[in-house]
Amino acid sequence: MVIFKKLANFDKKRRIFFLEKLEMNQKNKIFDHFLNVIKNTDKDEKEVFYKNIHGKLKKYFEEEAESREYLVDMDLDKSRIKIESLIKETEEEIYEALAYTENLKSKIKKHRKLMKANRWKDIKIITDNFKNIPEPPEQKDYDEDSKIIELPEPDKDIIKKENIYNCITERESRRKYSDESLSLKELSYLLYATQGVRERNDNYHKKTVPSGGARQPFETYIAVNNIEDLKRGIYRYLIFEHKLLYMKSPDNQKRLLKDAALGQEFVANSAAVFFWAALPYRVEWGYFLKSHKIILLEGGHVCQNLYLASESINCGTCAIGAYDQEKSDELLELDGEDEFVIYLAPVGKV
Repeated sequence: MVIFKKLANFDKKRRIFFLEKLEMNQKNKIFDHFLNVIKNTDKDEKEVFYKNIHGKLKKYFEEEAESREYLVDMDLDKSRIKIESLIKETEEEIYEALAYTENLKSKIKKHRKLMKANRWKDIKIITDNFKNIPEPPEQKDYDEDSKIIELPEPDKDIIKKENIYNCITERESRRKYSDESLSLKELSYLLYATQGVRERNDNYHKKTVPSGGARQPFETYIAVNNIEDLKRGIYRYLIFEHKLLYMKSPDNQKRLLKDAALGQEFVANSAAVFFWAALPYRVEWGYFLKSHKIILLEGGHVCQNLYLASESINCGTCAIGAYDQEKSDELLELDGEDEFVIYLAPVGKV
């Protein structure tokens, strides 16, 4: 089939670009059209395409094509036209992106500076900390009349995989989750592992993840889809109380999650989605222009803890850096300036 020959001729980067576009752009049933083509194509014809992709992806396509019974009602010729059009669109976008990238090369060194230490050592900066301006609160305020949900104390007895070496070596991004719900104890453990407070005194507090200057720039939000004894909805984690603050329950929560994740449906199909929102001033108060590197590094610390903690209780997660900024901020009712999402990760049983 011409479609698979064209895809087979794509180099590795172009194939990845096409497959990501296919996964993220599922409107107009484009993914179903692709599965319909797969379902109705001889094995030998598909192999020219499959030989260039990972075996797990091949298995995924085949299983999805077989499991979606409604594909038999789709017009094959229409599906072929849709996929041919997507291939052409992909090629055009790649061409435009290559041209645009060339124009940006001169600016790339400026962006590299964000990763370097001492970039501002020759500039005299007076931070708000130096000016004795009170530091920002370590946790956002909330109405005392809000609905607050008690969480069980973190309990190591729920851990099923105690060997940290096994958790590290078996950790991977998991995008397929079962329909089994998470318990409130498991959610409590995951929240504690990622942003829990271990020790607090008048000068600082220690969390389960490191933070430059103990500035702790994040608020954690949870979109609950399938947690035992917990209403579906959006919550904020109160780190000092180790409790959840209920915010709202959108009628179309799964669609909103999918849209926020640029069409990545597995995000909406998880038991819960962790959102980490940065409040930059918490770090800028003490580190000013150095703050943004610190914040980005700490996002990695937090999410890796979620990976390892999830692995230890036979759950899976997948770090999501490709998301719609405005839709994510809107879902969590953030202003997008002084607080905004920088990272998210779905969690589910595997």
